[in-house]
Amino acid sequence: MDIQDIQGNILAGFNKDFQNFLFLKIIQPQQTKKWLKELLPEISSLEEVLRFNNLFKSMRERLGGRDPQGLTSTWINVAFTYVGLEKLVPDESVHFTSEAFKDGMPRRSLGDRLNPEQWEYGGWNNYPDFVLIVASDNENFLQERVNTIKKMISENVGLRLIQEEVGRVLPDKPGHEHFGFKDGISQPGVRGRISDGDHDYLTPRLIDPDEKRSLSFSKPGELLIWPGEFVFGYPAQGARPHPDDDIQPLLKGPDMYINVPKWARNGSYLVFRRLRQDVKAFQDSLKQIKVQTGLSEDLIGAKLMGRWPSGAPIIRSPEHDQENIGKDAYESNHFSYNEVEPPIKMSKEVGGRVISGATNDRLGGICPFSAHIRKVNPRDMGTDLGSAEQTLLRRIIRRGIPFGRSFNEVPEEERGLLFISYQTSIERQFEFLQKTWANNKKNPPGSEGEDPIIGQNTSTDRSRTFVLEHKTLNLQEFVTMTGGGYFFQPSISAINEIITKHV
Repeated sequence: MDIQDIQGNILAGFNKDFQNFLFLKIIQPQQTKKWLKELLPEISSLEEVLRFNNLFKSMRERLGGRDPQGLTSTWINVAFTYVGLEKLVPDESVHFTSEAFKDGMPRRSLGDRLNPEQWEYGGWNNYPDFVLIVASDNENFLQERVNTIKKMISENVGLRLIQEEVGRVLPDKPGHEHFGFKDGISQPGVRGRISDGDHDYLTPRLIDPDEKRSLSFSKPGELLIWPGEFVFGYPAQGARPHPDDDIQPLLKGPDMYINVPKWARNGSYLVFRRLRQDVKAFQDSLKQIKVQTGLSEDLIGAKLMGRWPSGAPIIRSPEHDQENIGKDAYESNHFSYNEVEPPIKMSKEVGGRVISGATNDRLGGICPFSAHIRKVNPRDMGTDLGSAEQTLLRRIIRRGIPFGRSFNEVPEEERGLLFISYQTSIERQFEFLQKTWANNKKNPPGSEGEDPIIGQNTSTDRSRTFVLEHKTLNLQEFVTMTGGGYFFQPSISAINEIITKHV
């Protein structure tokens, strides 16, 4: 992997408590190119982010879970919409032939309640040309850097700031979103090495190598996916001579260059969605369902999400939350739906402990088929696509962060999630998950309603269905999309050699 050339947020993740997103409009392309050229040395690479994250993690483990004091960094990444590339490099932008990327989010039918002209930004009247992601461990350092960038923008006649989003980890519930659930647990592992060393993997292999599952998983529940599903120019998932053929999970496919020019290597598509969360409506629904079913509000929430607030999967803890499971990076994701998951041994490097097995849930008696985490990641279940392996082609890497203060602090204020995903096909990955699974009452097979968290229903009353205790419940919307866009996040060399060429 070209870790010096890939922008850092894609495969490593900034994982910062403080993140600002600056959405910009290009007024004068040549001036903007010059500005980007000056910014180029500050764009953070995968190599830098990996090194910092690994150091931070090792020090945190040594300190018994406390963050290492004084260890901070501030990162910057940049991504462009199709209209932004049209302005900067019109001769090159035509080589991007993805319909979703060219159309832009406002023209794509995703079932969202608000029309694009009602969005806070991202409609065609204020669709951004590019976005800067600025992230830091220290809010003062972040604000310093953002203020400097905004001053540079105000002094540059070639650019205009159209929107700034402020993402903050919730201080009272770090790692959780506003409904109260731990977020970002089940990410795909990404195959590939970061050096010539045989075992210097991008995603560390933490399962005992004597375990057969170590070939397919980096750690319990974290399936290894070929990098071409997330970054252009690398092998795609499986070896399939025809699109409808079953894929072979351990075998690599051809290098991914579909609908992009060759200079898109080391780049990725970024989907950004500003999702407003109605916490009161969510809590009121739990109360109403309690009256209808007799279940506790905590259990109802876990059934809707597929996990308890701690992150413990309901399959591993059917009756009540167990924080010790939710806090355990191995136990919290070691489960399947179709097959019983036997115990699994970890490698000596992480202590060699054995993670206990988990029951299966083929009939959805524990975790409903329509629960959020089961809807968008059916794991080992066959789906409308065919075999379970086909699901590997739909995985995305998520980098979301909450916005707004917690409901308990200021209930009247707006809050939600700044959703980010990375993938090499907006249509086949993000849009498929949203439209074909989350918004669909019958898919994946077994579903008896839309995804209760992010699913959209375009009926007049916008109500969705969810089956619980053999009762069909009508749920209102808890999440509303209020802005966003489709972006391409290029390599650092592409910014230098293509996008800012002739400056």
